[in-house]
Amino acid sequence: MDRAVLDAYGWAELQPVCEFLLDYEDEADEDEDTGRRSRRRKPWRLRWPDEVRDEVLARLLALNRERAEAERLAGAAAEQGPARPRGRRKGRPPDGRSGSLFR
Repeated sequence: MDRAVLDAYGWAELQPVCEFLLDYEDEADEDEDTGRRSRRRKPWRLRWPDEVRDEVLARLLALNRERAEAERLAGAAAEQGPARPRGRRKGRPPDGRSGSLFR
């Protein structure tokens, strides 16, 4: 699935390989009554290495920035409305007739 998504974005040069990586490490706890140290299980996850993940996130952020700018520009152009041709007076056809159907 990762490959299909990266290909859809056009990022075929990225070669992500998921690995079981440690997300974070818990410190050992000491039991107050017995003084013994207990060890917690380490949270391993199947995920991309940090370098690949960071590259994909950087590209997604850049793409989001580009699309937001394109939407902003499209919205500004829509607010201005369609351009009227210059040189004609409002309401008169270019051949000089009145333009009214009822006269």
